[in-house]
Amino acid sequence: MHFEATHPDLPKEGMFGPNLQAFLTEIRHNFAGSYERISTFLDNITGTTFSPQGIKDCVHRVAENLQPSYKQMEEEISKADVVNSNETSWPVDGNDYWLWLLCTFNMIFIMINESRARGVITNILGEYFPGVIVSDCLKVYNNFAAAYQRCWSHLLRKTHFEKEKYPKKDVVELHEQLTMLYRDVNNFLSTNPNFEQRVWNAIMYNQKLQRIANYRWRSDATKSTANNMLKAYQGQWFVGVIMPEVELTNNKDERGIRKVIPTRKLLGGHRTKHGAYDFAVIESHRQTWKLRNESPYHKLVNKK
Repeated sequence: MHFEATHPDLPKEGMFGPNLQAFLTEIRHNFAGSYERISTFLDNITGTTFSPQGIKDCVHRVAENLQPSYKQMEEEISKADVVNSNETSWPVDGNDYWLWLLCTFNMIFIMINESRARGVITNILGEYFPGVIVSDCLKVYNNFAAAYQRCWSHLLRKTHFEKEKYPKKDVVELHEQLTMLYRDVNNFLSTNPNFEQRVWNAIMYNQKLQRIANYRWRSDATKSTANNMLKAYQGQWFVGVIMPEVELTNNKDERGIRKVIPTRKLLGGHRTKHGAYDFAVIESHRQTWKLRNESPYHKLVNKK
């Protein structure tokens, strides 16, 4: 039996009902499968063939149904108190685009844009964001939020890389000092301190970090890290010590990024802007549902 998509809107009442739409969408997003491979897989497993175009149209219909709530997510994230943000390269039709991932404590919002400029994120959060941005040290995040928490994972990975590259340079000592400081901070936070303790310790940690940054480092790699990260973003490394709702790393965002990387590696991104947009809409919902311990499949089946 062979199914071809004929109705341009693929109504829910018909050959592609809610269960089948959810099933095909989950195969597409869980396994980063091309429409051709999904068609072949279904034929091999069930003996029933759905054309690649039919599957593509089906997934597009799912994205259309989710567009209203996607717009609502975009509005809600601008009202959050804390937003984590990260971005990664994302090919679209052979051109260089960027996948941006913004997340709060209970929501993940993905967009794919041809730009990596600051305007992409300020279009979502506003020219002045009254909350906290958790990010790496990319300059596009500077000077539009009330406060920043810079990612310690990025910092320690950078110094670890430099340490491995120059094992006889003083960057080894810098990495060790930063690692010890970060460990001390986490040990302190594990004691569930009160607000007054948090404020005093944040002051102390900032002073320690300032002394590390101002030390007369010898190698160029160490000086670069001290100047371009520690000094340049002074006062932005320990906001999470004062505010318990702010994490010291951007690991939450990076985990979200890792979940979409198979699509880039296996499929090479997207062939069209429409396909990229549909992917962002669907994946925003899927990752948000997972963050809330909900089943993407069942949510898709019941989505009205």
